Amino acid sequence: MFGVPTMPELLFVDWPVYAYIDPGTGSIIMQAIIGSVAAALVGIRLYWQRIKGFILRSSHKGEKEDGT
Repeated sequence: MFGVPTMPELLFVDWPVYAYIDPGTGSIIMQAIIGSVAAALVGIRLYWQRIKGFILRSSHKGEKEDGT
């Protein structure tokens, strides 16, 4: 038991934890997550035409130009 600890030892041993997350900290973390998701959605909405054009252009690259 004095070597490298195994996964069950790490999971089931009671370690002292010197951390506390109060409701204010949890609220800030949740606000950051919601804000990140909202920013990503707005970014996708603003650049949707460019994203769509890139996808369509890359999918039609394999087809012939003259259509015959």
